[in-house]
Amino acid sequence: MKKLVTSLLAIILFLNVTCSQSTYYMPEEISNAYQSKTRAITGLPGENYFQNYVKYKIDAELNPETKLLSGSEIVNYENNSPDTLENLVFNLYADIYKKGNIRDWSIGSVDLHDGVQIKSLNIDGKDISITSDSVSIYNTAMIITLVKKLPPKSKMQINISWEYTVPSEVNIRQGTYNQTSFFIGYWYPQMAVYEDIFGWNIDVYSGQTEFYHEYADYDVSITAPDEYFVLASGLLQNEEDVLSKDILKKYNSAKKSEQVVNVVTKEDRINNDVTKGSDSKIWKFKAENLPDFAFAMSNKYLWDATSLQIGNEKVLVNAVYAEENIAFNQVADISKKVLKMLSDSVIGVNYPYPQMTAFMGHYGMEYPGMINDGDGDYASTVYVTAHEITHTYFPFYVATNETKYAWMDEGLVTFLPKPIENKMIEDNNSYIKMVKTYNNYCGKQMDLPLITPSDQISGLAYRFHAYSKPAVAYYVLKQTLGEDVFEKCIVEFINRWNGKHPTGYDLFYTFENVSGQDLNWFFKPWFFEMGYPDLYIKNTSKIDENTTLVEVANYGTYPVPIKLTITYNDNSEEIVELNASVWKENTESYKLEIENTKKITKIILGDINIPDKTLENNILEF
Repeated sequence: MKKLVTSLLAIILFLNVTCSQSTYYMPEEISNAYQSKTRAITGLPGENYFQNYVKYKIDAELNPETKLLSGSEIVNYENNSPDTLENLVFNLYADIYKKGNIRDWSIGSVDLHDGVQIKSLNIDGKDISITSDSVSIYNTAMIITLVKKLPPKSKMQINISWEYTVPSEVNIRQGTYNQTSFFIGYWYPQMAVYEDIFGWNIDVYSGQTEFYHEYADYDVSITAPDEYFVLASGLLQNEEDVLSKDILKKYNSAKKSEQVVNVVTKEDRINNDVTKGSDSKIWKFKAENLPDFAFAMSNKYLWDATSLQIGNEKVLVNAVYAEENIAFNQVADISKKVLKMLSDSVIGVNYPYPQMTAFMGHYGMEYPGMINDGDGDYASTVYVTAHEITHTYFPFYVATNETKYAWMDEGLVTFLPKPIENKMIEDNNSYIKMVKTYNNYCGKQMDLPLITPSDQISGLAYRFHAYSKPAVAYYVLKQTLGEDVFEKCIVEFINRWNGKHPTGYDLFYTFENVSGQDLNWFFKPWFFEMGYPDLYIKNTSKIDENTTLVEVANYGTYPVPIKLTITYNDNSEEIVELNASVWKENTESYKLEIENTKKITKIILGDINIPDKTLENNILEF
């Protein structure tokens, strides 16, 4: 009888949870996580949530002439999951340049190599041959079958030595710049994420979709030749051993100053007075609780630095760049202003790392505590700097899965910095540009539901899916909830999930939980359904002498605000504005009663700030 009662209670619990989730389509793997209570429908991590952890000690050396990057690492891996692990999975992201591997575009032949060469592999004191049956390499993943399994709540130590050649011409997010300047990312054999949804995340890195990292502590030593400075995701530990007397003095000054200090100048480069002595140097860095680690080195670049107070912490801000630049000599100051606005108001959560370094490379790419950005005019430099620094929050401080849910980090990071762009760039309205881009592509074949896994989408469709569409969705949601409520939801999401791995459902449930609202009417069409916003004036009629009924229809089904600009026969205007919640009950049409004592001559529906696919049907003249 007891067993029967227990079974009935379990069924009731299952039905309650299922009903709570029934408004959103949920794949089996994610649904199972809620059933097992690793996640909760409140948007919080569940009572059984777990987080595995890694500690890396890495020693590496980059030879600028041969471009050979070699290293050894000690990896201490903590299995905090309830599962006994039969395998370990390492990401070998540098194998995107391996001959024969899958890539999303051609990179020619110059930078192709034979892959990351694993020189030695040892697990808990036992040597393992890389050619043995227990080791298999699948594109950019190395899978090791364990002879001795790794039980729950236990640890394992892995020692690896390796080498590969850094790309010199085709730089996919990292590589060689100006011949002897390097930005190095995705460079060390890195533990893959093991989590409650998919177990080991064995994802092929082919160039377009980005990454998913496990949190770790880093103790990293980089050997570089004389006159090369090295900056990294972590804080420099031995500046007195590697920097010349004059450079050290300026560096220490920058750590205290809120003015930009020219740490390495053109004259310093001419005089070869950057590093201490004339031998190769070992640059030592440490960082805690980061999802990844990158570094940069150069014997040509200049170096600016400044600092600012954020909360109780002093944050060091670096910018390193070529002497010939357009606006990168302003990036240290730009970065400081961006960090200040993000922390104080735009997001309202303090920047979480002790330093930020901007490297002049190309395009734009984010790393914990670092960004690799191209050089352009002031406006484009502000845009890319603000965008990449905002990535600190997503996917680093909050480790979203970029491989599958690019719309979480790229969408938020496209939308959130708009106030920064508008404040720092003269005569700029980034919201209008964002909406215009969305209107141009929505409703086309590339316009797929946002819940579609990002690694299933390619080409222009990927960029629309990851950047433009979700940014506009968040924009409409903020207008609907109001600025205060939206920001409370974002801050609470960050506070709940920093140092963890949320999915989009955790975001949806947090917004509902914090706002106290059922937002199914919004999230379901914008994130789960085919469609787009397309409002038009369907009908008008007189109710009485002083009242006009205006019916606005939504052909495209996505909820957006309604704005009517009404012109009367004396050329006066009246504006009626309603937020997107008017579509809660009826997604097809909404009727407004307009009190008017004067004759209406024209009604304009919407404006350039409101998403709407077809603008031609938005004007009605009488």
